[in-house]
Amino acid sequence: NNNNNNNIPEPSIWVCNHISMLDVFVLLAKDKTLRGKNKRPIKIVYWKDLEKNPVTKILFKMSGFIPVKMADNGNGKANAYDTSSFRLLLKSIKQAFKDGFDIGILPEG
Repeated sequence: NNNNNNNIPEPSIWVCNHISMLDVFVLLAKDKTLRGKNKRPIKIVYWKDLEKNPVTKILFKMSGFIPVKMADNGNGKANAYDTSSFRLLLKSIKQAFKDGFDIGILPEG
């Protein structure tokens, strides 16, 4: 039994509700406090239309975050996902797990 393997965290998906665009940045800033020292780095799944904002696009792309396509149905309403983007989403999540990342999902509402 190798004790080093006991310190390697298992892949996980973090789900946190959010109400503003700043929530993802607050979550990442407080990451060590929320998830502890022994953790995997995290990649966030985000709504692809957020790339319409050039600053958000640069930050999310540079962070290696994972986009998902969906229709803009307004705040607080159910989203209609573009299911054609799910295959790429699932492949990206699987690769992130292989690369040593956790996944963060922040549904709105």
